[in-house]
Amino acid sequence: MGGFNSRAILLAVLFLLSSQLYFFSDFLVEDESPLYSSQDDITSTEVRIHNLGGVWSENQVLEWSPNHLEYNRTIQFSILIEGISSTENIESMTLNMTWIYNVSTGDPLLSEN
Repeated sequence: MGGFNSRAILLAVLFLLSSQLYFFSDFLVEDESPLYSSQDDITSTEVRIHNLGGVWSENQVLEWSPNHLEYNRTIQFSILIEGISSTENIESMTLNMTWIYNVSTGDPLLSEN
């Protein structure tokens, strides 16, 4: 009986400590800093895919294969960021992409709407 009571007390103490940890977790978090350090506000971003050397106004080229002609083995990601005054304000950028195998042009993922 003594072993049961000591386990019950231990579990109750652990439960109380774990429920109180949420209230103290705010003190453990350091001050958060913004992702960029300038006064500019990013209003929108857009990414387009071009052949190497392509400019923003050209049509996008979505055809790519490692076995393609040499010109089409390299693609260029053009990124437009509105709201910043200089590219020097950008400290770093990460482009996350997802490739879905066998997507056709009739797929809603690629539709214009």
